[in-house]
Amino acid sequence: MQRRPNNLPKNIRKAHRPLVPAPFIGLSTMVVGCEPLIHNLVLPFDTGGPADTASTADCLVPDHVDLSRAVGGVPGVHFYIPDNHWTLALAESQWALDQTVPGWSNTDLLALALEVSAMGCVEAVGDAEHGVQWARDPAADALGCFGVEETATWTDLCRVFPGHWSCDTYGSAIPRLGNEDHVVSGIWAATHYAVFVDAFLTQHGATDPKAWLDAATDPAVRTKILLVAWLDSPFSTELTNIVANCADQPIESCINRPDLAIRVERAGQHALDLRSAMAAGSCASNDVTADQVERYGIQLTDLFIFEDIQALQTAGLAIVSAGDDLNEVRKAIYHARRVPLACPEDTMNTWYGFSCP
Repeated sequence: MQRRPNNLPKNIRKAHRPLVPAPFIGLSTMVVGCEPLIHNLVLPFDTGGPADTASTADCLVPDHVDLSRAVGGVPGVHFYIPDNHWTLALAESQWALDQTVPGWSNTDLLALALEVSAMGCVEAVGDAEHGVQWARDPAADALGCFGVEETATWTDLCRVFPGHWSCDTYGSAIPRLGNEDHVVSGIWAATHYAVFVDAFLTQHGATDPKAWLDAATDPAVRTKILLVAWLDSPFSTELTNIVANCADQPIESCINRPDLAIRVERAGQHALDLRSAMAAGSCASNDVTADQVERYGIQLTDLFIFEDIQALQTAGLAIVSAGDDLNEVRKAIYHARRVPLACPEDTMNTWYGFSCP
């Protein structure tokens, strides 16, 4: 297990999270070859990727995609969004990323969730069209669908984004508490972490993270970078090696640990599958209802405790009343936020000793 560099302040020196347990903590697994096999699998979700993000105003969130790689050891998974309230979260997340770190995609986030938890926190949902039934695995509930670890990922997030949420809100926002509202919290935790990881690349030799990521030849570079930081640490020496040696080759070829390399490659393919499907028109509906906006506001409440949720709902409802679709609703909600997404300059300096790029 790697450790954070000794020249860091003591209060931010902590061991990297363990690589193998992180993605499947508490899940009943077997290993067949290199593929962990998870019982009681659950899935659902969106696209991802780097500079060639497939999201457009007409196709903001992917839906009904046959994934080419196994998910949690299960081959032939048909990915879909089982709850249309998540569509709004993913669409607003994409707009936030576009304004803050262009090139990042909500499909990067979905590929992350598929790899770290196999979406095992989702309630059983039937898909009559494809004859698919997903069953929730309660063992995946503790960290949510995005596997947000309280002592690792969450610690970084609550330190650098204090105006967005409180460190004390982990228990009410991230674990599954009898419903699936926590999935929206996971989407936004991963969205903020993408901004954090993007900035952290400056500490691994990428003085201009966007330029490096856009120039990289791996079409799933952002998904893979995010997964390395999420499963290992933003301080990971694997990231230093990637920046130094993998601008012109697949990211996993610069990862020293075979188990991590396998998972990074697989998550990247999930993102590419989702993105390709979006480009071919496999997209969630852009129709938005008043009920969807109101429910989305409720789903944001536990995480964004400093936000004026009613103002967000009012902004979204006004656009729905005007007859506009998901593209305009997501913008209205985002621009009504008290604290929009941004690289947190002051807290990055305070906690990690460097400035945003």
